[in-house]
Amino acid sequence: MSMISKKKIRLAIAGSTQHSQKIAETLVKDPTFALVWVLTPPPKKIGRQQLLTINPLAQWAQTQKINTFLVPDNLKNLQLKKQIKEQEIDLFLVVDFGYFIPDWLLAFPQITTLNIHPSLLPNWRGSSPGQFAMLFKDLERPWQKQIIGSQESAVTLMTVSKDLDAGDIIIQKKFKIEDNWTLSDYYAQAFALMAKSLAKNIKQFIAGELTSTPQPKQSPTPFAQRLSKADAYVSWVQLKKLMSPTPENQLNNLAKNPSSLSGQKEALLCQLLAAQGILGNFPLTKLEQMHLINNACRAFQPWPGLWTIIPTHKGDLRLKILTCQIEKTASGQRLLLGKVQLAGKEACQFKQMQNLLR
Repeated sequence: MSMISKKKIRLAIAGSTQHSQKIAETLVKDPTFALVWVLTPPPKKIGRQQLLTINPLAQWAQTQKINTFLVPDNLKNLQLKKQIKEQEIDLFLVVDFGYFIPDWLLAFPQITTLNIHPSLLPNWRGSSPGQFAMLFKDLERPWQKQIIGSQESAVTLMTVSKDLDAGDIIIQKKFKIEDNWTLSDYYAQAFALMAKSLAKNIKQFIAGELTSTPQPKQSPTPFAQRLSKADAYVSWVQLKKLMSPTPENQLNNLAKNPSSLSGQKEALLCQLLAAQGILGNFPLTKLEQMHLINNACRAFQPWPGLWTIIPTHKGDLRLKILTCQIEKTASGQRLLLGKVQLAGKEACQFKQMQNLLR
């Protein structure tokens, strides 16, 4: 890895999203790289009409007449393996892909396999780093060392190891998580920041001008698991409590008798927080609860989307919470719901539908 060949660097990219596409577009503009093929999931049925839709990277590759390998089920597929091995590459770059990379593919490139991970590693290893970084950014609990929130995150260029997101760090580019961001803003910022000097950084690494640094074996944060719709559920009972003003002198009070979150069916985001013992037996203060829901509304936008079940005169109905904020009032602070959407209805302001509540 001490020098770059005079020939072009034969590159392959694994990905699927618009971020994968933007990274591919950035690298093909550099004459050092020749994009040989892309590896991507097949078209999927999307939306209520279940239209078969090609992903952004695959669509772009087709327009550029770049060879595209579709993952039929997983990367153990023998036919796929044969197709890939027929077209040698020097560098394999994984960007927003979603599949575990097997050993044979890691070792296939002549130079190395790299990955772009949108978190401040070793924080938030896993498939949902942006969601978790945003969700817990306001949580600072020095007595509970396994999870510390931060307003700062980063995007990381790294080598790929057998353990998920545990490879050596080549370069990290830090950024602040803005309060008004949604998840889309987070990822757009992360990948755009990496794209600015990605071609240069990869060439520096290959030439030995940038060295990689091993990560600690243990991450200081829980694993950023793949999220489901159930993870984004918050109980209406808890929401109503947070929508009532809490006096300023009570915002940071802890409960006197801590109890396990896993045993609290009405706990905030109970499935998500209990799944891996996040927060353990420490209850959240009222202010932490407000921040958690406020952050979740943005971190889960556009997917999986924060939601609850509300009692109405027509029975229990599902309600999406599209926007919310923490409001200061004369009597303290409260969570204020903004734009919401009842199942099967158009989005509206929460105050426009309060007469439906039972």
